[in-house]
Amino acid sequence: MKKLLLSLSFALITTICFSQTILYDFDNATVSSNLTEISQNAIVNGVNYQVKIEHDAPGGADLHTLGANDKFIKGTTGARSEQNWTVRIVSTGQNVNFNFESVEYQHFGGGTHTFIIGDTNNNPISAQATIQPGGSGTFVVDPANVAFATDINEFLIFGFSFSATLEVYFNNLRLTPTALLSNDDFNKEQVNYFQNSSMNLVLSHSSLEATTIQLFNTAGQLMKTISPQANRIEIDTQDFASGLYIARVQLDDSVQSIKFME
Repeated sequence: MKKLLLSLSFALITTICFSQTILYDFDNATVSSNLTEISQNAIVNGVNYQVKIEHDAPGGADLHTLGANDKFIKGTTGARSEQNWTVRIVSTGQNVNFNFESVEYQHFGGGTHTFIIGDTNNNPISAQATIQPGGSGTFVVDPANVAFATDINEFLIFGFSFSATLEVYFNNLRLTPTALLSNDDFNKEQVNYFQNSSMNLVLSHSSLEATTIQLFNTAGQLMKTISPQANRIEIDTQDFASGLYIARVQLDDSVQSIKFME
């Protein structure tokens, strides 16, 4: 079975750079006429990457302004099961894939609420956070769940309690469309990779010895962590079950994520 998948593995290996991230601060966002969706445009290289954030409760989306023009997305209504936001990016009329990076939150009073960032298959992206009144912070990708934050077409900001989105507001959302590779990214040396006849993953780079490599399965489970002792390494994956995996390589200010099959 592994030999049969050898040709497929090269088609499925992709490189994803995290350096050109879009910051959606919502200061110029708009609310739809039916009060269901908030959107904001971001023009990159002449292309509009419009974020669309939909509240689960019909008519439940609004913007809160703090100070002169610091805007947050906020909910205004909804049952306990509707305290969620669904986030996607649209470009040239089509949903586009992206990497979730982070989103900031602030509690504006009321009760204690619990949130998590997750995908639409109920897989966690961030760690779960319990937010006290007056609390603030940032949701980031849990290292164990990087697979669920990579090359996705939507995700959820999920509240567990009554009035969660009515009292905890969000701003400064950072997303990286997977199509956005800057000229600098193309000019940078990328990690070279292939799978050999044993289906082991072989990586090489002039600075590989200074990196950390993490291997995840699609359930977000960390399978291996490797600290290379040379600039070329063969990673033994013979004990991996058949399926799709992600190798995550940290290179200075960027991350190269390589999908491969066993």
